[in-house]
Amino acid sequence: DNNTWGTGPTLISLPASSVITSNDDELTLNAVLAGAGAMVKEGTGGVTLFGTAANTLTGATVINAGTLTLNKSAATNAVIGTLTIGESGQVKAEIRAKMVSVRGRFEGSCYATERLEITRTGCVQGKVSAPAIVVAEGAVFLGSSEMSRKEKEKTTAASAAVEKKVQTAE
Repeated sequence: DNNTWGTGPTLISLPASSVITSNDDELTLNAVLAGAGAMVKEGTGGVTLFGTAANTLTGATVINAGTLTLNKSAATNAVIGTLTIGESGQVKAEIRAKMVSVRGRFEGSCYATERLEITRTGCVQGKVSAPAIVVAEGAVFLGSSEMSRKEKEKTTAASAAVEKKVQTAE
């Protein structure tokens, strides 16, 4: 079965620690997840975060079991804060989050603005990018990685702006 909540710009507010349980079925959230609460995914079924507007949920997103699919455009944030994929959790997507901890399975592209951690039980397949990447002994990582410091990015952006200004002046 596939259940859909929301119709695009619909707002779903998650207070405190909200638990989404999806047992043996699929749940699609075609909406904007908002609030200061955390989304905790339980159950063996799947949950898909869909839509064109960015989620503004500031709490953590935790996948303890089942599958989370992020089906928002690459430029649209599906997860704002911390994403934790539990040992029985699976995520297939392109994700952008502040911090990502993989204890289960992740497949896709991951862009963490602060830190990516793959624990000894974690398995990552795809492309990852973060200023800090920690891969524990026993973890599985198949793909490519890119590490850059925030300060280096600021310096590169400032240099590009100066270069553009110099070219304009000539």
